[in-house]
Amino acid sequence: MIVSNSNTLRPDTYKVNNFIYHELPNGNLVVQNKNGVVKVHNSQMIEVIKYLDVKTGQLLTNEAVQGYLGEKVEEGIAFLLSYGLIKVEEQANFNIKRILFLSNHITMREMAGSTFITDYQSYLPVQISSVDNIEVEAGDLVIAFLNPYDHKLAKSIQNTIDSVPDTYLLMSYIYNNCFYVDSLYNKEWKRPCHFCHINHIQAQLRVSYTGDVTYQQLIDSFYHEDISFKVETPLRAFDMLNMITILAGRIENFFIRENGYILLSHESLEDINFATKLDLHSKAVYSDTSIYWEMCDCYE
Repeated sequence: MIVSNSNTLRPDTYKVNNFIYHELPNGNLVVQNKNGVVKVHNSQMIEVIKYLDVKTGQLLTNEAVQGYLGEKVEEGIAFLLSYGLIKVEEQANFNIKRILFLSNHITMREMAGSTFITDYQSYLPVQISSVDNIEVEAGDLVIAFLNPYDHKLAKSIQNTIDSVPDTYLLMSYIYNNCFYVDSLYNKEWKRPCHFCHINHIQAQLRVSYTGDVTYQQLIDSFYHEDISFKVETPLRAFDMLNMITILAGRIENFFIRENGYILLSHESLEDINFATKLDLHSKAVYSDTSIYWEMCDCYE
Protein backbone atom coordinates (compact mmCIF):
# COMPACT_ATOMS: atom_id res chain seq x y z
CA MET A 1 0.00 0.00 0.00
CA ILE A 2 1.24 3.47 -0.87
CA VAL A 3 1.16 6.34 1.63
CA SER A 4 0.70 9.93 0.51
CA ASN A 5 2.52 12.93 1.92
CA SER A 6 -0.48 13.64 4.16
CA ASN A 7 -0.20 10.14 5.65
CA THR A 8 -3.56 9.23 4.14
CA LEU A 9 -3.84 5.59 3.15
CA ARG A 10 -5.11 4.89 -0.34
CA PRO A 11 -6.89 1.69 -1.31
CA ASP A 12 -4.84 -1.01 -2.98
CA THR A 13 -7.28 -1.46 -5.85
CA TYR A 14 -9.69 0.61 -7.94
CA LYS A 15 -12.25 -0.16 -10.60
CA VAL A 16 -11.79 1.22 -14.12
CA ASN A 17 -14.74 3.29 -15.33
CA ASN A 18 -16.00 3.57 -18.89
CA PHE A 19 -14.49 6.40 -20.96
CA ILE A 20 -13.58 7.35 -24.52
CA TYR A 21 -10.38 9.01 -25.69
CA HIS A 22 -9.40 10.75 -28.93
CA GLU A 23 -5.75 11.17 -29.90
CA LEU A 24 -4.91 14.58 -31.33
CA PRO A 25 -2.35 15.05 -34.16
CA ASN A 26 0.26 16.22 -31.62
CA GLY A 27 -0.19 13.02 -29.56
CA ASN A 28 -2.20 14.56 -26.73
CA LEU A 29 -5.42 12.83 -25.68
CA VAL A 30 -8.91 14.22 -25.22
CA VAL A 31 -10.69 12.00 -22.68
CA GLN A 32 -14.48 12.04 -22.37
CA ASN A 33 -16.86 10.35 -19.92
CA LYS A 34 -20.07 11.20 -18.09
CA ASN A 35 -18.11 13.45 -15.71
CA GLY A 36 -16.91 15.73 -18.50
CA VAL A 37 -13.92 16.18 -20.80
CA VAL A 38 -10.20 16.74 -20.17
CA LYS A 39 -7.07 17.06 -22.34
CA VAL A 40 -4.06 15.01 -21.29
CA HIS A 41 -0.58 16.01 -22.43
CA ASN A 42 1.67 14.19 -19.97
CA SER A 43 3.27 11.31 -21.88
CA GLN A 44 3.27 8.95 -18.90
CA MET A 45 -0.40 9.60 -18.14
CA ILE A 46 -1.22 9.09 -21.82
CA GLU A 47 0.28 5.61 -21.57
CA VAL A 48 -1.78 4.92 -18.43
CA ILE A 49 -5.00 5.98 -20.15
CA LYS A 50 -4.29 3.82 -23.18
CA TYR A 51 -3.64 0.92 -20.80
CA LEU A 52 -6.94 1.54 -18.98
CA ASP A 53 -8.91 1.81 -22.22
CA VAL A 54 -9.11 -1.97 -22.55
CA LYS A 55 -9.64 -2.55 -18.81
CA THR A 56 -13.17 -1.16 -18.36
CA GLY A 57 -14.85 -2.78 -15.38
CA GLN A 58 -11.65 -4.48 -14.28
CA LEU A 59 -9.58 -3.86 -11.17
CA LEU A 60 -6.56 -1.58 -11.20
CA THR A 61 -3.77 -1.80 -8.62
CA ASN A 62 -1.50 0.92 -7.34
CA GLU A 63 1.43 -1.17 -8.54
CA ALA A 64 0.14 -1.16 -12.13
CA VAL A 65 -0.06 2.64 -12.16
CA GLN A 66 3.31 2.93 -10.45
CA GLY A 67 4.82 0.93 -13.30
CA TYR A 68 3.95 3.84 -15.63
CA LEU A 69 4.28 6.85 -13.31
CA GLY A 70 6.97 5.83 -10.84
CA GLU A 71 7.21 8.28 -7.94
CA LYS A 72 4.28 10.30 -9.31
CA VAL A 73 1.82 7.47 -8.65
CA GLU A 74 -0.04 9.41 -5.93
CA GLU A 75 -0.54 12.40 -8.21
CA GLY A 76 -1.61 10.11 -11.04
CA ILE A 77 -4.16 8.22 -8.93
CA ALA A 78 -5.59 11.54 -7.72
CA PHE A 79 -5.96 12.73 -11.33
CA LEU A 80 -7.68 9.51 -12.45
CA LEU A 81 -10.07 9.65 -9.48
CA SER A 82 -10.88 13.35 -9.88
CA TYR A 83 -11.94 12.90 -13.51
CA GLY A 84 -13.83 9.68 -12.85
CA LEU A 85 -11.59 7.44 -14.94
CA ILE A 86 -11.27 5.11 -11.97
CA LYS A 87 -13.17 4.78 -8.69
CA VAL A 88 -12.64 3.21 -5.31
CA GLU A 89 -13.91 -0.37 -5.30
CA GLU A 90 -16.93 -0.65 -2.99
CA GLN A 91 -19.03 -3.59 -1.94
CA ALA A 92 -22.62 -3.68 -3.20
CA ASN A 93 -25.18 -2.37 -0.73
CA PHE A 94 -26.88 -4.91 1.58
CA ASN A 95 -23.88 -7.19 0.91
CA ILE A 96 -25.57 -8.77 -2.10
CA LYS A 97 -23.44 -11.37 -3.84
CA ARG A 98 -25.34 -11.87 -7.10
CA ILE A 99 -28.13 -10.46 -9.26
CA LEU A 100 -30.58 -13.14 -10.41
CA PHE A 101 -33.14 -12.07 -13.03
CA LEU A 102 -36.13 -14.38 -13.47
CA SER A 103 -38.89 -14.08 -16.05
CA ASN A 104 -41.55 -16.12 -17.83
CA HIS A 105 -41.41 -13.66 -20.76
CA ILE A 106 -38.70 -14.75 -23.21
CA THR A 107 -38.07 -11.41 -24.94
CA MET A 108 -37.95 -9.43 -21.70
CA ARG A 109 -35.62 -12.03 -20.26
CA GLU A 110 -33.26 -11.60 -23.22
CA MET A 111 -33.39 -7.78 -23.31
CA ALA A 112 -33.13 -7.20 -19.58
CA GLY A 113 -30.57 -9.95 -19.23
CA SER A 114 -28.32 -8.39 -21.86
CA THR A 115 -28.59 -4.97 -20.19
CA PHE A 116 -27.91 -6.22 -16.67
CA ILE A 117 -24.94 -8.34 -17.76
CA THR A 118 -23.43 -5.46 -19.75
CA ASP A 119 -23.85 -2.86 -17.01
CA TYR A 120 -23.45 -4.83 -13.78
CA GLN A 121 -21.34 -7.92 -14.47
CA SER A 122 -18.23 -5.93 -13.60
CA TYR A 123 -19.63 -5.30 -10.12
CA LEU A 124 -20.92 -8.75 -9.21
CA PRO A 125 -22.16 -11.93 -10.93
CA VAL A 126 -25.37 -11.65 -12.96
CA GLN A 127 -27.44 -14.71 -13.81
CA ILE A 128 -30.48 -14.85 -16.11
CA SER A 129 -32.98 -17.65 -15.65
CA SER A 130 -36.41 -18.87 -16.65
CA VAL A 131 -38.92 -19.63 -13.92
CA ASP A 132 -38.87 -23.38 -14.54
CA ASN A 133 -36.12 -24.15 -12.06
CA ILE A 134 -35.53 -21.39 -9.51
CA GLU A 135 -32.32 -21.75 -7.51
CA VAL A 136 -31.68 -18.95 -5.03
CA GLU A 137 -28.57 -18.54 -2.88
CA ALA A 138 -27.93 -16.49 0.25
CA GLY A 139 -26.96 -12.95 -0.71
CA ASP A 140 -29.01 -12.93 -3.94
CA LEU A 141 -30.93 -9.96 -5.26
CA VAL A 142 -33.75 -11.65 -7.17
CA ILE A 143 -35.47 -9.48 -9.79
CA ALA A 144 -38.59 -11.16 -11.13
CA PHE A 145 -40.74 -10.07 -14.08
CA LEU A 146 -44.03 -11.83 -14.77
CA ASN A 147 -46.01 -11.49 -17.99
CA PRO A 148 -48.33 -13.33 -17.95
CA TYR A 149 -49.03 -12.63 -14.32
CA ASP A 150 -49.27 -15.97 -12.52
CA HIS A 151 -50.40 -15.87 -8.89
CA LYS A 152 -49.17 -19.39 -8.20
CA LEU A 153 -45.76 -18.65 -9.70
CA ALA A 154 -45.48 -15.40 -7.74
CA LYS A 155 -46.23 -17.35 -4.56
CA SER A 156 -43.56 -19.90 -5.42
CA ILE A 157 -40.95 -17.16 -5.99
CA GLN A 158 -41.74 -15.42 -2.70
CA ASN A 159 -41.73 -18.70 -0.77
CA THR A 160 -38.30 -19.48 -2.23
CA ILE A 161 -37.03 -16.07 -1.15
CA ASP A 162 -38.45 -16.54 2.34
CA SER A 163 -36.67 -19.88 2.69
CA VAL A 164 -33.18 -18.51 1.96
CA PRO A 165 -31.55 -16.06 4.40
CA ASP A 166 -30.19 -12.68 3.33
CA THR A 167 -32.07 -12.59 0.01
CA TYR A 168 -33.95 -9.68 -1.51
CA LEU A 169 -36.85 -9.64 -3.95
CA LEU A 170 -37.74 -6.96 -6.47
CA MET A 171 -41.01 -8.25 -7.96
CA SER A 172 -42.31 -6.72 -11.19
CA TYR A 173 -45.27 -7.70 -13.37
CA ILE A 174 -47.89 -6.60 -15.86
CA TYR A 175 -51.47 -6.16 -14.69
CA ASN A 176 -54.33 -4.22 -16.28
CA ASN A 177 -51.97 -2.91 -19.00
CA CYS A 178 -49.67 -1.40 -16.40
CA PHE A 179 -46.17 -2.32 -15.30
CA TYR A 180 -45.77 -2.59 -11.52
CA VAL A 181 -42.63 -2.80 -9.40
CA ASP A 182 -43.20 -3.67 -5.75
CA SER A 183 -41.11 -2.12 -3.00
CA LEU A 184 -37.96 -4.04 -2.16
CA TYR A 185 -38.78 -7.11 -0.06
CA ASN A 186 -36.85 -9.04 2.54
CA LYS A 187 -38.72 -11.32 4.94
CA GLU A 188 -36.78 -10.13 7.98
CA TRP A 189 -37.78 -6.50 7.38
CA LYS A 190 -41.48 -7.21 7.98
CA ARG A 191 -42.35 -4.85 5.14
CA PRO A 192 -45.33 -5.26 2.76
CA CYS A 193 -44.88 -8.30 0.52
CA HIS A 194 -45.91 -8.89 -3.08
CA PHE A 195 -49.36 -10.10 -2.07
CA CYS A 196 -50.01 -6.91 -0.14
CA HIS A 197 -49.34 -5.03 -3.39
CA ILE A 198 -51.31 -7.22 -5.78
CA ASN A 199 -54.32 -7.52 -3.47
CA HIS A 200 -54.52 -3.75 -3.09
CA ILE A 201 -54.33 -3.41 -6.88
CA GLN A 202 -57.07 -5.97 -7.45
CA ALA A 203 -59.29 -4.43 -4.76
CA GLN A 204 -59.02 -1.00 -6.41
CA LEU A 205 -59.80 -2.48 -9.82
CA ARG A 206 -62.99 -4.12 -8.50
CA VAL A 207 -64.53 -0.79 -7.53
CA SER A 208 -66.90 0.87 -10.00
CA TYR A 209 -68.46 4.26 -9.39
CA THR A 210 -70.71 3.97 -12.43
CA GLY A 211 -72.12 0.50 -11.91
CA ASP A 212 -70.29 -0.88 -14.97
CA VAL A 213 -68.48 -4.21 -14.90
CA THR A 214 -64.88 -3.58 -13.88
CA TYR A 215 -61.66 -5.05 -15.20
CA GLN A 216 -61.10 -7.08 -12.05
CA GLN A 217 -64.66 -8.40 -12.05
CA LEU A 218 -64.04 -9.70 -15.57
CA ILE A 219 -60.75 -11.28 -14.52
CA ASP A 220 -62.44 -12.90 -11.52
CA SER A 221 -65.10 -14.37 -13.78
CA PHE A 222 -62.46 -15.79 -16.11
CA TYR A 223 -60.66 -17.37 -13.16
CA HIS A 224 -63.96 -18.87 -12.05
CA GLU A 225 -64.45 -20.45 -15.48
CA ASP A 226 -60.84 -21.61 -15.85
CA ILE A 227 -58.46 -21.65 -12.91
CA SER A 228 -55.48 -21.84 -15.29
CA PHE A 229 -56.34 -18.46 -16.87
CA LYS A 230 -53.46 -15.91 -16.71
CA VAL A 231 -53.45 -12.16 -17.17
CA GLU A 232 -51.13 -11.24 -20.06
CA THR A 233 -50.34 -8.15 -22.14
CA PRO A 234 -48.50 -8.01 -25.50
CA LEU A 235 -45.42 -5.82 -25.18
CA ARG A 236 -43.51 -3.66 -27.65
CA ALA A 237 -39.75 -3.29 -27.49
CA PHE A 238 -40.30 0.35 -26.44
CA ASP A 239 -42.40 -0.81 -23.47
CA MET A 240 -39.73 -3.24 -22.38
CA LEU A 241 -37.00 -0.60 -22.65
CA ASN A 242 -39.00 1.66 -20.33
CA MET A 243 -39.48 -1.19 -17.87
CA ILE A 244 -35.80 -2.14 -17.94
CA THR A 245 -34.90 1.49 -17.23
CA ILE A 246 -37.08 1.48 -14.11
CA LEU A 247 -35.61 -1.81 -12.88
CA ALA A 248 -32.05 -0.64 -13.55
CA GLY A 249 -32.83 2.55 -11.63
CA ARG A 250 -33.77 0.45 -8.61
CA ILE A 251 -30.53 -1.52 -8.86
CA GLU A 252 -28.45 1.65 -9.01
CA ASN A 253 -30.39 3.51 -6.32
CA PHE A 254 -30.34 0.71 -3.76
CA PHE A 255 -27.45 -1.63 -4.53
CA ILE A 256 -24.79 -0.38 -6.93
CA ARG A 257 -24.29 3.27 -6.11
CA GLU A 258 -21.64 4.78 -8.35
CA ASN A 259 -21.66 8.02 -6.35
CA GLY A 260 -21.22 6.29 -3.00
CA TYR A 261 -23.61 5.96 -0.10
CA ILE A 262 -24.22 9.63 0.61
CA LEU A 263 -27.81 10.49 -0.30
CA LEU A 264 -28.20 13.13 -3.00
CA SER A 265 -30.64 16.03 -2.75
CA HIS A 266 -33.39 14.17 -4.64
CA GLU A 267 -33.02 10.97 -2.59
CA SER A 268 -34.49 9.82 0.71
CA LEU A 269 -34.21 6.78 2.94
CA GLU A 270 -37.95 6.37 2.41
CA ASP A 271 -37.39 5.58 -1.29
CA ILE A 272 -36.89 1.93 -0.43
CA ASN A 273 -40.53 1.73 0.70
CA PHE A 274 -41.95 3.00 -2.61
CA ALA A 275 -43.72 0.92 -5.25
CA THR A 276 -43.87 2.12 -8.86
CA LYS A 277 -46.46 1.93 -11.62
CA LEU A 278 -45.87 2.60 -15.33
CA ASP A 279 -49.03 3.10 -17.39
CA LEU A 280 -48.21 1.42 -20.70
CA HIS A 281 -50.82 3.52 -22.51
CA SER A 282 -50.04 7.03 -21.26
CA LYS A 283 -46.39 6.29 -20.31
CA ALA A 284 -47.00 8.10 -17.00
CA VAL A 285 -45.02 6.85 -14.01
CA TYR A 286 -46.43 6.91 -10.48
CA SER A 287 -44.86 6.06 -7.13
CA ASP A 288 -46.42 5.61 -3.72
CA THR A 289 -45.56 4.18 -0.32
CA SER A 290 -46.28 0.48 0.11
CA ILE A 291 -48.89 -0.47 2.69
CA TYR A 292 -49.92 -3.75 4.25
CA TRP A 293 -52.97 -5.65 3.06
CA GLU A 294 -55.13 -6.28 6.10
CA MET A 295 -55.50 -9.99 5.34
CA CYS A 296 -51.78 -10.68 4.82
CA ASP A 297 -49.61 -12.13 7.57
CA CYS A 298 -46.24 -10.88 6.29
CA TYR A 299 -45.93 -8.36 9.18
CA GLU A 300 -46.33 -11.00 11.90
